[in-house]
Amino acid sequence: MVAKFVRGGACAALGKFVTLAFAIIATWATSGSSANAQSSIPVGSPCFSFCSTSFLSSSSPRIEVEAVKEITQATRGVTQSHVEDSTQWARNLIRQATGGGSRVAFAPSTESYDPFEALGYAKGGMVTKAPPMAAPAASSWYVSAWGQGSADHERRDIFFGAANVGTRSTSYTGVGGVDVVKIGVVSTSDALVLGILGMDTTTSAHAVVGVTTSRSTTPGVGMYATYINGPWSADFSYLANFTKTNGVEAGVVFTSRNTDSYVSTANIQYKYEIPGGPSWIEPTVGISHTHQYMGITLTPTTDGQSFRFQGGARAGTEWAYGSVKVQPTITGLAYTDAAVETPHLVGVAFVGPTDEHYLWGKGVGKVNVQWTDKFSTYIEGEVRGRADVIGYAGRIAARLTF
Repeated sequence: MVAKFVRGGACAALGKFVTLAFAIIATWATSGSSANAQSSIPVGSPCFSFCSTSFLSSSSPRIEVEAVKEITQATRGVTQSHVEDSTQWARNLIRQATGGGSRVAFAPSTESYDPFEALGYAKGGMVTKAPPMAAPAASSWYVSAWGQGSADHERRDIFFGAANVGTRSTSYTGVGGVDVVKIGVVSTSDALVLGILGMDTTTSAHAVVGVTTSRSTTPGVGMYATYINGPWSADFSYLANFTKTNGVEAGVVFTSRNTDSYVSTANIQYKYEIPGGPSWIEPTVGISHTHQYMGITLTPTTDGQSFRFQGGARAGTEWAYGSVKVQPTITGLAYTDAAVETPHLVGVAFVGPTDEHYLWGKGVGKVNVQWTDKFSTYIEGEVRGRADVIGYAGRIAARLTF
């Protein structure tokens, strides 16, 4: 009865949390159209001809801003993809360590304790040989090396006033790292994952109208941590990107413009095992904060930042082909960006459309294959979008545990 009460209370709390998150998202989404409409400039205003081509009001180039958006989206996507994979890997290790799942508890002892036998002596006082040595306990520490490759493309067909300010951006990212899993932190059903990563991203972007183009290179580093306790899990990741952009803006060549982006993301999940089978569903809510510093020679610019709120659910199952486990997963998320500030020239207000308050949807399909207890691979596809914007990505990754 106590267990039912605890599970019921946990599910009720999670339901309230998810409901609150979606209420916040819905509130921002409904205010989005008016918020973005207010940023438009009517044709004929003094700065329309300039703003329609760069919409940055004498600030940093539009194409660079759009490229950095794509880079942030792509690198945040690959990082979160691996965080989710490491969480699932840790859950697999918990199942192996506990003999089948987190619900397994220690069995009560049924044998009496005899100190004479423990010392290797018979009850009659006769010396006997020492008891056999106990088998070594399974390791509770696991170290893995992993790598991932991804491609991400985003199409923006946006009009600002009467001008088409749409862009096309494509990013290719290679990322790798090491993580450590500790099984049994405070109980047999919990685990802690700690990891570091490094990545490199190449991005090309061009305007739909005009000759504005750019090419960016973005090395990055990051760290992540996940704590799992029974059906609950919480994760945090921190990513630092250092983008250098070269290109042409309005017919003028620019070189070595730098933008540093720092992305912090936190999520909480509850995994519900569907009775009678290996299938499960996992609601999730989270928040992400991005901070940007843009550097242009002899041009002071403000910092940029945004907050992202998201909520949704993952669902999955698994089946076996001999000793190989196949684990397909689908994910559906809704998210919105709030308090968006785009880097711009100091003393000049930013003028132009942003992603603030728009409601996005994202769907992800993934198939993980656990070939052995030490090696796994996965492929993943993603589609995301909002009004006038659509993006898609593909990822492939492998993990080896030592």
